[in-house]
Amino acid sequence: MWREGDYKITVIIIFTLIAFSALRPTVIDLYEDEVPPFKFIREYDLPNNLSANSSILGSITLAGDYLLNHLDSQGKFDYLYNASSGKSVGGYNVLRHAGTSYSLALIFKYTGEERFFNGTISSINYLLFKHLHFEGIGQSKFAFIESEGRIKLGGAALALLALVEAEKICPGVGLMDEIHGLADFILKMQYENGSVRCYFREEDRHNDYYPGEALLALAKVHDLTGEGRYLASLEKGLDFYVDHYGRGRYSAFTPWGTEAMVYAYEHLGNSSYVDLCFRMADRCMAGQIGPWEGVDPSVVGAFSYDPRASTASRAEGVIDSYLLASFMGDNVSMERYGNSADSSAGFLMYLQLNETDVYGFKDPVMSAGGVPASYDDLTIRIDYVQHAVVVLVKTMVYRTAQAHI
Repeated sequence: MWREGDYKITVIIIFTLIAFSALRPTVIDLYEDEVPPFKFIREYDLPNNLSANSSILGSITLAGDYLLNHLDSQGKFDYLYNASSGKSVGGYNVLRHAGTSYSLALIFKYTGEERFFNGTISSINYLLFKHLHFEGIGQSKFAFIESEGRIKLGGAALALLALVEAEKICPGVGLMDEIHGLADFILKMQYENGSVRCYFREEDRHNDYYPGEALLALAKVHDLTGEGRYLASLEKGLDFYVDHYGRGRYSAFTPWGTEAMVYAYEHLGNSSYVDLCFRMADRCMAGQIGPWEGVDPSVVGAFSYDPRASTASRAEGVIDSYLLASFMGDNVSMERYGNSADSSAGFLMYLQLNETDVYGFKDPVMSAGGVPASYDDLTIRIDYVQHAVVVLVKTMVYRTAQAHI
C-alpha cells in the first residue's frame, strides 16, 4: 500500500539522482544494443551527370564495386587486401573507414547506382553502432568517435563528411542529431587562437591530418545547415592555419585544407586563402612527370619515378586550386592546375586494377577496381581507393561544371 512517507522518500531519491547526475557528464551510447535502422523515403537529390567524362565515370564505378566487394554483411570494410595473394591482410582503422564511407557516398552521387547508396548506409550504420558516443545533456551535448579507447579529432571530422553527404543525397535519412553532435565536438576542440585540439582526453599534440579534416567538415556542415557558428569556427581556424602553413609546403593538411579554403573563399572572400592554396598546389606539382619523349606512359602524371597511390593525396590540392581559379576567373592558373589534375587522374586510372589487369590473379573479382600502393606492391588499402575516388570525382566535376562536388 502506497503511503505518504513512501512518496516523500521517492521524491528525495529522484532529486538526489538528478543532482548527482548534474555533477558528471552523462554518457549515452545510442547504438549499444543493435545497429540503428535508418527510416527514410528514398528520394535522392542527385546531380545531372549528362556531361560526365565516361572514362572517369567507369573508373569510379569500378572502384565502387571494389569497395562493395570488401564490405562485409555488418558494414565493415576489409581494410587491407593483397591482390597478389588474394588474401586479406587484416587490420582496421576507424578514420579510414569513415573516409571510405564518404567516398562511397560520392560514388553513388555521381553514378546513381543504388547499390552504392546501400553500401554507404551499411558502412555508416557500422560506424555509428561501433564507434559513436554522445556525451553531456542539453546545450552541452556533443558526440565523438572512439576506437580502442582513443578519441581523435579526425574521427569526428571524417565521419561528418560521410554523414553530411548521405544527408544531402537523401534528405530525411535521419542523421541530423549525429551531424550536430559531431560538429559541436569540433567546436569544443577549438582553442581560442583558432587552432584545434587533435586528441581528446589525452595529452594533445599536433597532427597535420586532423586540422584540415576538421576545417573541411565545418565547411560541409555549414553548407548543409547554413548555421553561422560553423562558418565562424571555420574562419577562426583558417586565421590560425593560414599562418601555420604559410610556407605552402605539402603536408597531410593539404588534401583537406585546400578544399576548406576554397569553400571559405566563396563565403568570406579572404585573399590569403587564394595565396596559400596556390602555393600548396605549386609545391604539389613540383616534380610531376609529364609526357616527355621516352617516358613510360604508366608513370605520366605521378609525382615521382617511383609512382604510388599517394599521388591522389597530392593531386587534391591541385584540383582544388583549379576550382578556386575558376571562381576568380584566373584562366592562366586554371590551365596550369587543370592540366596537372587531368594528368594525375590519368595516372590513377592507369594504376587502378581493371578487369584485364586482374586476369590470372588468385581472386580477380576481389582485386578488380582496387588502387594498389604501386605497380610493384599490389597491397590495396581502402584509403588508397578513397583518395583516388575523390580526385577522380573532383576532376570530372570541376572540369565540366566548375562547381563543388
